Amino acid sequence: QVGHAPAATAGAGEWSSRVSTNHADESVPQLEPAQVAMLRALRAGALLPKLMAMFMEQATRDVAALRAAAAANDHATVRGLAHGLKSASLNVGARYLGEQAAALEAAVRTGDTAEVPRLVGATSAAFERCRPEIEALS
Repeated sequence: QVGHAPAATAGAGEWSSRVSTNHADESVPQLEPAQVAMLRALRAGALLPKLMAMFMEQATRDVAALRAAAAANDHATVRGLAHGLKSASLNVGARYLGEQAAALEAAVRTGDTAEVPRLVGATSAAFERCRPEIEALS
């Protein structure tokens, strides 16, 4: 199901095993076609560019803030930012990015803070992979 995240009770290890490995390949589309089609259908396509532009603006800020919060060991902020990025990513069809953010959120929630630097890096890389597709729709 597009935009469906594994149960919120999943731990960091469970999330890591659920992350879509095929989306780590840059040759694979980073946005879920069905989700993009659904968004394109809203207001005869007029809403899609606005949604994608808003997502790109917010996600850019959130990823930068994630890096800063992780560097400061501010795990509460990391968790909150990861949660928001997860939800927004899944809403626009950036499933792999959403899954990476979910794994980061789960790591903090379960106390696996040693994984935070790696997962912030993975989340940031996933964002960079989906950036061109999102920008093309903005």
